[in-house]
Formats: sequence, C-alpha cells, structure tokens
Amino acid sequence: MQEFSYMQIYFAIASVATTAVFGVLLVALFYALGILRDIKKLSGLARREAEFIARSVGKEAGILGAELSEGAANFVKTLFALLISKAVKPKIRRVRKI
Repeated sequence: MQEFSYMQIYFAIASVATTAVFGVLLVALFYALGILRDIKKLSGLARREAEFIARSVGKEAGILGAELSEGAANFVKTLFALLISKAVKPKIRRVRKI
C-alpha cells in the first residue's frame, strides 16, 4: 500500500478547489450575460418608444394647428433620448476619503 504524502494531498485539494471556483465563476458569468442581454433589449425598446412618443407629439401638434418644425421635433426626440439614457446609466457616486 502506498502512503500519501502531504504534497499529494495538497495538490488533490487544490485541484478540487480550483475546479469548484471555476464552476462558480462560469455560472456567475452566464447570469451576468443574461442580465446584460435583457438590459440591451430594454434599452432598444425604450429608444423605440421614445421615438414613437416624439412622433406622436409632432402629430398632435399638427392636429391642434401648431405645426412643429423639424428642429422642434428633433429637439423633442433628443430630449426623450437623453431622459432614457439617464434612466439606464447608473449614477457614479464618489466616496470621500478622510
């Protein structure tokens, strides 16, 4: 019967631990990719909705008799896009060092 040395036991435990950590990191990566994919879909949807709202504002102004110029329509579209982009991006908070 062959005896195990401390070095062999260490390498066996290190191999199992490395494999376990790799598995946990792989699962976390899949979750992160799923979340990023959902965020990408939501931002595309928000962009399309902002364009729809801008077109609707332009049509409603035309119905009321106050035709919006192309510049005003672009301004409304840009305004909604900025509002959506501010809602999507997380705010960076600076930490004061004492």
